[in-house]
Amino acid sequence: RTPTDAQAILSKLPHRDHAEYRSAINEAKNGYLQGTRTDLLSRLMHWATGPEQPCIFILSGAAGMGKSTVAFELAKRLDRNGRLGASFFFVRGDADLSCTTYVIPTIAYQLARSQPYLRSLIIEHASSHLSRGNLQSLEAQMQDLITQPLSDATEDCDPVVVIIDALDECTDQALERVPRLLYLLLKGIRGLHIPIRVLLTTRPELHIERVFETVEFKSITKPYRLEEVPQVNVDRDIAMLFQDRLEKLPTSSLLFDSRPNVVQDLTRRARGLFIWAATACRSLERNSRRVLHFIDALLDNSASSTVNLNDLDTLYLTVLRSALPSEFLNEWHENRAAMEQVLGALALLRDHISPNALAALLDVAEEGILSILERLQSVSHYDQSDSTVPFRPLHASFPQFLVDNQRCQDPFYYIS
Repeated sequence: RTPTDAQAILSKLPHRDHAEYRSAINEAKNGYLQGTRTDLLSRLMHWATGPEQPCIFILSGAAGMGKSTVAFELAKRLDRNGRLGASFFFVRGDADLSCTTYVIPTIAYQLARSQPYLRSLIIEHASSHLSRGNLQSLEAQMQDLITQPLSDATEDCDPVVVIIDALDECTDQALERVPRLLYLLLKGIRGLHIPIRVLLTTRPELHIERVFETVEFKSITKPYRLEEVPQVNVDRDIAMLFQDRLEKLPTSSLLFDSRPNVVQDLTRRARGLFIWAATACRSLERNSRRVLHFIDALLDNSASSTVNLNDLDTLYLTVLRSALPSEFLNEWHENRAAMEQVLGALALLRDHISPNALAALLDVAEEGILSILERLQSVSHYDQSDSTVPFRPLHASFPQFLVDNQRCQDPFYYIS
């Protein structure tokens, strides 16, 4: 086959380019600060590159503990030394990246591109696979595109790593399809001559954990919960993050003079949640003229002492009240309507939508939508130069917060 023919076959695989870690949709996960998470990353690098390691590493932890940032940083490091075979980052709210349909073809496509010795084998089997249909069952995909071509490989080679991030953000019939995908993946790579290793990151969800706990797969999996990381290490890393970001504020001198213990106080308030720290920093950067007022709001324990809100929910309410205060919402009826439209789209839509499309759909002015998005940059992302690009939450916990009236206890912002 000519290179052009080979590429044409690969391109026909139902893969998704924006699943890769380097995709623009994953930019918010590229927030690693040098010098943090050192023990965890050393542990992961040892597993990824060392001899005699189990082929599956499961990194689990609650929302906001920094799993995706660690996965992104590991992908970067492995990519630099040619050890990254493929990456698939699930994204809740993106129809193609919140289902299992494209995972295996995307991994096969990337393996053929990144590992020259696998390319011709994958292309050969992909050609045969595609002759029987474009979108086939998970079993057929796994057998034809991963297990068979990799079984045919005879070269001795260094371990190659596949990273699958945020399994819990696969929401399409998740209880049924995610365990099936995992079962096929574990079964398909077990016993291969080629040392393929897979890092999976996920929240600790029962339907996912049950697969790994079966006797059949216990010997090839290495589970690690982020809750096992000593709290002193987590606090040190979060303090480094606050120190780094606060020093860059234009009002940093005023802040450190007026609140000399601000880094320690914020670190204590974050209680081990990296998403709390990152969101707080983004909010401070957007409120740099009122930095002392906003710091005091963040540290005000009375905001969460009377009602049983967790720390992330309290932070989200503080951010919303600062970005969309009642005086702004009451100033014009359009402001309130635009806020409800944007928060509703972030919280409820199965697929992300652009400001342009949302305005057209609701027959409202695009400027109103954009003005709300500009205020919400601590918790969402939009393209300031192109209103046809979809906007999206920066973290999956934010839309979940908006639709839960036990968590979002201010009726101004709750989306029913």
